[in-house]
Amino acid sequence: MRRTTSASSINGAICSPATNPVKILELEVTQVAEELTMVSMRHGNAHNAIAKVCEALESLCLKVISTSITAVASGIIHNMFIEGCHHVNGIKCMLDSQ
Repeated sequence: MRRTTSASSINGAICSPATNPVKILELEVTQVAEELTMVSMRHGNAHNAIAKVCEALESLCLKVISTSITAVASGIIHNMFIEGCHHVNGIKCMLDSQ
């Protein structure tokens, strides 16, 4: 599943009216095995963006196996592997509701 958007439910989880939202440029959720999912997210390079995204992901209580954060010219890329197939459906539902 690939989705490009300027707002997402992750933004809602990390932004208050007093702060600027993190602009999610691309979000991809891929099930790579029965109990393993890869999430790849690219967002803008706004002030405190990495901290805001990490706080939002932590609030989802996912069982993260491995993660990486990479700075590129077009922004920041978060890649992570999540254990448990029930999380895939939850992530997809969260994205579809926006």
